[in-house]
Amino acid sequence: MRSIYYYWLMLHPYTSMAVAVVTVILAAPLEGAIHYGRLGHIGLTMLLVQFSIGLSNDLLDEPFDAIAKPDKPIPGGRVNRRAAIALLAVLVAVGWALGLALGGLAFLVMILGQGCGVVYNLGVKRTGYSWLPHALAAPTLLLWVRVVNETASPAILWAYPLGLLLGPALNIANQLPGAEEAAVSGEHNLVHQWGVVKARRLAAALFMLAALSMPMVVKNLGNDAGLAEKSAQVGIALSLLFLLVAEADRRIYLWPLALLIGATLGVGFHLSVP
Repeated sequence: MRSIYYYWLMLHPYTSMAVAVVTVILAAPLEGAIHYGRLGHIGLTMLLVQFSIGLSNDLLDEPFDAIAKPDKPIPGGRVNRRAAIALLAVLVAVGWALGLALGGLAFLVMILGQGCGVVYNLGVKRTGYSWLPHALAAPTLLLWVRVVNETASPAILWAYPLGLLLGPALNIANQLPGAEEAAVSGEHNLVHQWGVVKARRLAAALFMLAALSMPMVVKNLGNDAGLAEKSAQVGIALSLLFLLVAEADRRIYLWPLALLIGATLGVGFHLSVP
């Protein structure tokens, strides 16, 4: 049972489940009957994609974790590396099969999003460009849901400029908890370039800027920005909370808060743009 628990941890389960839940919320129809089987299909597909990204992260990070985090499951000898690779293969195979069942174009967009995570894991996370996969992955999630639901429009592509604000903020929030250990293994991302204090303030400022920009984008597209403005207000409040928690150096809470901010703004944009 303990071994199963360590395999479970390698899936980065809490982040994976959070992303899957947001995906289901985005995919749920505003009008008409809710097809729970299809929503479950969409949510499970995203969950397996996220699981595969999380597991590949731990597999690729093994030599670095052996230096900075020797207690993690693989370098600590708590799991079998070959078994972890086999599990990864199963997750990818089942996830791709479910993704293909949602349509060819949806599958290609899904691969784009999954590719962002893989590129991050392959080493971009250790550079000053570690924010870029986050900046591309978040808008791609919105695009994927629209393609799956056959409601994609050119307007949804405006999520990508907003992602350029959210991406660095999400990346900083993700890297802050283990910044010192990561530096030992050779990482040199935004947190290390800016320093912990400046980086956490930068993240809060970028979250606020994204929240302020989102209703403006919606208005410029000629849409009613009422819901976008309400989402932005919640996003700004959460960004202020993020800053307070960051200044108190409670880093463990920053990533959940960052996910909540991203989800709030993403859902607000999704619902405001036809």
